[in-house]
Amino acid sequence: MVVATTSLFLAIEVAEKAMNNAGRYCLTPDEIKTLNDAGLTTQFQLDEFWSQNLSNAPTHLDSSGSPALSNSLAEQCID
Repeated sequence: MVVATTSLFLAIEVAEKAMNNAGRYCLTPDEIKTLNDAGLTTQFQLDEFWSQNLSNAPTHLDSSGSPALSNSLAEQCID
């Protein structure tokens, strides 16, 4: 019984980490190609898109139900 409970808590923790980090990774080559096709062709435009739309996006709701940011390391993707 203890093993099942521990496994369940571990699975929930892994799922929460994955959800918290969703959208916080560097753009893939396919995503960059899609953005290039949409007219974002320079590295500056891609970096600006990243910082305006992804790295500063809310990641969860705070205790009052308002969107809030986490301490993500997404800015590491911008060189």
